[in-house]
Amino acid sequence: MKKRRYKLQEEEIMTREKRQRGQKKRRRRGGYDFTDKVHSQRGIASVTMAVSAFIGFIGLITASCMEKGNGGFGIGAGGITVCFIIITGLILGILALREDEVKFTYPIAGIISNGILLISGIVIYLMGFVV
Repeated sequence: MKKRRYKLQEEEIMTREKRQRGQKKRRRRGGYDFTDKVHSQRGIASVTMAVSAFIGFIGLITASCMEKGNGGFGIGAGGITVCFIIITGLILGILALREDEVKFTYPIAGIISNGILLISGIVIYLMGFVV
């Protein structure tokens, strides 16, 4: 009887170990991540849009400086396009904050970076009226 009980316990332990091996453990640097939260796709898109808008913003500033401030239609259309990208990234970041079971790293980074780009774009636009 004792042998049989021992054998049943051993089988239970083996099946439990097999189940645990089948589960993927989420690791993070320095330990385990015990949550099922994932990075939001909208948050990642928001950060990506902020980076692309920053690159476009720098490109437009460089092009405008090369033209000595008389950029014309091409630079103006590029500025409006960058502005739409920034606003879209800001909206995606806000929507990503409303999602359930997601990490908030990318949405917050997207909101902050797109907000800074939007404010700096408005400041540069208003400086054009003053100067």
